[in-house]
Amino acid sequence: MLTWGVHDYHSWTFINKWIPEETRALLFCEKLQRRFQQEFDGYDKMANSINEPEARSQSPAHVSSRIAQAAGKINSLVAEALLDLDFRSVGQKHTARVLLKAIEEICIRSRKVSPALLEGDPLISGMELEISLYDALIRRPPATTPTVILEALTRAFDISPGLLQALKIRFEAPDIPSTYGQRFQELCTQAGVIL
Repeated sequence: MLTWGVHDYHSWTFINKWIPEETRALLFCEKLQRRFQQEFDGYDKMANSINEPEARSQSPAHVSSRIAQAAGKINSLVAEALLDLDFRSVGQKHTARVLLKAIEEICIRSRKVSPALLEGDPLISGMELEISLYDALIRRPPATTPTVILEALTRAFDISPGLLQALKIRFEAPDIPSTYGQRFQELCTQAGVIL
């Protein structure tokens, strides 16, 4: 029966209706958390191996492209979570918790990834040599979705204001963009979180 459901969209919808809404919400959160963790693990692996001998042949453009791909996938996951929050009333606190954990993980990844230039490699004018996941998602977000992380922060606050306390330290960094810092302070003030 599961094979039938996996290979046919209408069958999957039929089978999925039999699962209680609370269970579906929990399964969604677990899957979302796993997918976020997959992306963070992939980014960490790339960031930690960037200066190893076999990775030294990577150009700065290639490294920036890999970071942009990871950021794009994480942005998509955040957008999926926001969509879920808009349409599902059950399990919103769990989804908000997963979102805030993802934002915290993004903030942790602010260490710059800088590929080692091979001896004699010219520095390409205007080429960004140092970037982090934090840069790609918060400090200089993509033009197509410039505020998706900020929207996630706001939605998480709307659902459970108390969850913001965990992010307090992360958003007090001096290099946080002013739009994030100001919005975070407003949300904390509304929630009664002392900064």
